[in-house]
Amino acid sequence: MRALRYLVALAAWAAAGYISLWVASNTAVGPTVAVFDADHGLHEGDVFVMLVTCGVAALITLAAFHEPRRAPAAVTRSGAPASRAAPPRPAGPGRG
Repeated sequence: MRALRYLVALAAWAAAGYISLWVASNTAVGPTVAVFDADHGLHEGDVFVMLVTCGVAALITLAAFHEPRRAPAAVTRSGAPASRAAPPRPAGPGRG
């Protein structure tokens, strides 16, 4: 089960990287934030897509590794765990 969690997280981050790089290579949305050379640069739209895809991948990773809190074990009056406690005795004549 733990391996499935790692696989889900890995797939989420791989998809985030692939989508970010695809958008960066095929679009030129918004002003240029950083220039690499005369033909290449980082645009505002590229940064936005990277932030969104990384945010989604982070949420998927958190959801994959989240384990719900467990309720504390019930304890009887004697202090013994409820699973080991003797069952209650039925009320009868003179008891109760």
